[in-house]
Amino acid sequence: MLRRVAVVMALLIAACSPGSTAASSSVGCVAPPVFTDEMAEFVVEPLGEPVWAMESTEATFSSPRLADLTGDGVLDVVQGFGQDTFGDRQSSVIATNGSTGAELWKSTGHEDLVGSATFVQLGGDDTLDVVIGGRRGALIAIDGTTGSLLWSFDDQGGRWFNFYTSQVVDDQNADSVVDLIAVNGGLVFDQPEEGSGIRDADDRHLGTVFVVSGADGSVIAKSPVPDRGESYMSPVLLPDSGSGPEVLVGTGGETLPGALWRLPLSALIDGELGVTEAVVSGGLKGMIASPSLADLTGDCVVDIVTQAFNGTLTAVDGASSASLWTLENVGFETYSTPTLGYFVGDDAVPDVFASVARGVWPEYESSDYLLIDGATGQVVWRETLGSFAPSGFVAGDLNGDGRDEVIFGVNDVAANTHQLYVLDTTKRVLHELGGPLDQTTFSSPWLGDIDADGELDLITTASAYQSSGPAKVERFNLVGTQAPANISWGGYLGTAGTGTLRESGVTSEN
Repeated sequence: MLRRVAVVMALLIAACSPGSTAASSSVGCVAPPVFTDEMAEFVVEPLGEPVWAMESTEATFSSPRLADLTGDGVLDVVQGFGQDTFGDRQSSVIATNGSTGAELWKSTGHEDLVGSATFVQLGGDDTLDVVIGGRRGALIAIDGTTGSLLWSFDDQGGRWFNFYTSQVVDDQNADSVVDLIAVNGGLVFDQPEEGSGIRDADDRHLGTVFVVSGADGSVIAKSPVPDRGESYMSPVLLPDSGSGPEVLVGTGGETLPGALWRLPLSALIDGELGVTEAVVSGGLKGMIASPSLADLTGDCVVDIVTQAFNGTLTAVDGASSASLWTLENVGFETYSTPTLGYFVGDDAVPDVFASVARGVWPEYESSDYLLIDGATGQVVWRETLGSFAPSGFVAGDLNGDGRDEVIFGVNDVAANTHQLYVLDTTKRVLHELGGPLDQTTFSSPWLGDIDADGELDLITTASAYQSSGPAKVERFNLVGTQAPANISWGGYLGTAGTGTLRESGVTSEN
């Protein structure tokens, strides 16, 4: 059986949310929210009709990312399209006007762009440009104003494979343009291997970590992943806590062992990785979902919350790499990155929302959704809902009490629908957010205030499972909400797309 489903699902982890910035050169403590009365009223208004809907003839596993591309003060939506086309169609990147839903530009002629946009200034002006990745060596930069191609990564005649979502780093080659961390690996035709271990590097399409020039897409540095395994994970950067930033990258897959690794960026640049550190082992399976970062210990160093493909959640001390807590989910698997926020109690420790699917790849019968106390790793709420879950969820304070609610989608693959829910994390009550929406969703939603009117907006994506299209992107206004000063987790890999709790997203004013 072709490993088509495996890589399709693995590339869910490439789906992200708002814009990205270079990893901070220092860490610093983040003040927790101010909590008010625990019984603050929480009212769920009907979702209503969308403000606008954009339809594409192509399917998508990419997630919406937002930035102001027109300078009108309203965030616009950028998303990649194309799934399993294998040359039958030209996939595209589409920029949508955040006010009206009209197309701003469409860049076509690329491979299946299953990654999500990274916003960065590359073109010499103040407008944010777009870097996005996809299948068969696709990694491109697009002018954020016009949609014209700035550069395309040289795949050397098909030598390279799938690119995921990139992260921005400070200028590494002294050309005054920021650069990018990108991970490449895996191929949709790969077969599951019997037993454990990787026999032949050429057969398994091993993972490679790249430092790519933001100016022209050339390779500044590259290295195979430490265990010479496959990689299906979008990288995340650990901020500099004294010895420079580090790259977090996962290896292994649905049927192959792997781990989460810490790679010093400076050693990657110098080509002297030497002995690297395996932070968490994935056991007999790999690490596919990207980790999430927040300070759980109060030492002003971000810690790591990661979820192996076998469903095991682990919190790791960012300073020492010691395990803080572990939560096993035997009989489950997952492609979903943990969502972080302030969900449990009045403490300053961030908490975790996660999802795991019951079954063994590629057959899943249901998904469990879990609310976890970040201080202890204890599950305080768990519910079984629908088929396997999208790649990420969103969390923000919807009622002004300082505690975050969670908005997440639940797929019904058989019916080809998905249902949006809001979890009141204080009372542990689940609310439907409107009725079922047509088609499934494997993209993260986006949560924020698009037009700065003080009310929150929600961007959702619908795309039929294992279908070549079409897809729909919709903007909903969450009536009655008051946009908080900080959105804790605004999309896949957080508000800024860096994997860090409460890190601000990017607009053209940043």
